[in-house]
Amino acid sequence: VRSPILGFVSYFDVEIAPGAWLSTSPEQELTHWQQVSFLWDSPLQIGQGDVLRGSVDIRQQEENKRCLDVLLACRHYGADGESSTIAKSGSCRNRSYKLDTIT
Repeated sequence: VRSPILGFVSYFDVEIAPGAWLSTSPEQELTHWQQVSFLWDSPLQIGQGDVLRGSVDIRQQEENKRCLDVLLACRHYGADGESSTIAKSGSCRNRSYKLDTIT
């Protein structure tokens, strides 16, 4: 059985003062910070036994300290031996990043 993965969603939890937490988790109360979506052009079909390995590099922008540059990379290893690499970069001005598939 194969199922589609449309992308990734990210959120954060931060302790802003001792015992005082801010969370953008979808399981917590809504804040104006929200979550960020990283979406592929088309769904990635994965199945039992497939492996996804990835990394996320987040850097603060020099010109605007409140903005982040994000590089997300993921490698899909199919149980059938096929593999593909997915990578996308973007800045904080976008709430949704579109991911490109590179084979």
